[in-house]
Amino acid sequence: MPLVKSGAVKIPVRSDNDSASDFLETFKELSMEGLSLLGGLLTYDPSKRTTSSSGLKSAYFGEVPFPANSSLMPTFPTKHETRSTREKSRGSN
Repeated sequence: MPLVKSGAVKIPVRSDNDSASDFLETFKELSMEGLSLLGGLLTYDPSKRTTSSSGLKSAYFGEVPFPANSSLMPTFPTKHETRSTREKSRGSN
């Protein structure tokens, strides 16, 4: 993963010792469908890279455990909502 220091991004240099086994070890929790999807999304050549729309159709998203319903996901106020709330509370003081 790229490292961010002092606002600059430092990308690790790939060595000849890096291999597919390192990739598999790093993501050993993923199924073969998950590895296939991840590999497609990380493909360097944009013409060969998996698109977001085709990625969403991946069999990975049909595996157990199924994705959670979005209504169960936490929500957070936007900056606009937070700012409006602050302004209202200032106006009522």
